[in-house]
Amino acid sequence: MTNFYGQYIGFGAGGVVDLTPLQRGSRGFACAGHSKTTIDYFTIATLGSSADFGDTDSATNGKSGVTNITRGLMPAGSSAAGIEYITCASLGNGQTFGDQTHTSGGKPITVGNGTRGIMCGADDSASAVIDVVTIASTGNASTNSDLTVARGGGGRGEDNTRAVMMGGQGSSGTNTIDYITMATDDNAIDFSATLSNSFGYLGGTGGGGRAMAVGGCLSQTAMEFVVIQTTGTASAFGDLFGGHRGIDACSNDTRGVACGGYNQSTDMQYWAMLTEGNAADFGDMVDGKQYNGCMSGVPL
Repeated sequence: MTNFYGQYIGFGAGGVVDLTPLQRGSRGFACAGHSKTTIDYFTIATLGSSADFGDTDSATNGKSGVTNITRGLMPAGSSAAGIEYITCASLGNGQTFGDQTHTSGGKPITVGNGTRGIMCGADDSASAVIDVVTIASTGNASTNSDLTVARGGGGRGEDNTRAVMMGGQGSSGTNTIDYITMATDDNAIDFSATLSNSFGYLGGTGGGGRAMAVGGCLSQTAMEFVVIQTTGTASAFGDLFGGHRGIDACSNDTRGVACGGYNQSTDMQYWAMLTEGNAADFGDMVDGKQYNGCMSGVPL
């Protein structure tokens, strides 16, 4: 629920708790990917096609994205270590932020709590390493923890304390779901649930207390979700209208939007995060992408 000021609130032992998401905003981004450097942007609440925001320095498979609403980070993906950043409210090109701890890992599963940007694993190298940066301060990543299963390119979602990583691609596709407490450097913990299939190269996003996994290899259309703070159950949500591997997604906490996918798709598909059902057509990207990274910024 929201209060008079438009803040998301809940009730805990200490009284009213502000649940306003610290990593999701009103503007969505679809960033670079295979053979592409373009960054598309769009308003998540308004159906329509994207527009050009700027460019990244490099075109790499497996871009990903995480924000503190003001600044968005784009880890490099395959065969590169660099992290770039943009200012979400201002059109422009990516700028140098720092480096990940590896140089050839592939796409991580990225999550964040508004302070920390957390890059979990990597698909190409089947890495389990969890890299951490402070989003507001440029510099290199550090690492002190690992996923339960080595992989990247999976579904994901977070609230302001816990992040969930869903499936992904390592030495093969996996249906593993694990979670971390984002303020700590502890290793990931098994979520005690699995996805229905072990398809790699998924996309995903969080919102409304849920984490989602969408699409995947072999043109999968399945959409699945978990409740972030409740371990033990993964549920069917609906289907994409077009199945894609190399897809990614973002949300404004209430609406999810999936962008791109294999064969440089221009598809944009959307759904209501708390209403199970199939995705619908949102619009088209100005520049089609695959293995791109999605995120959202600009205050709600």
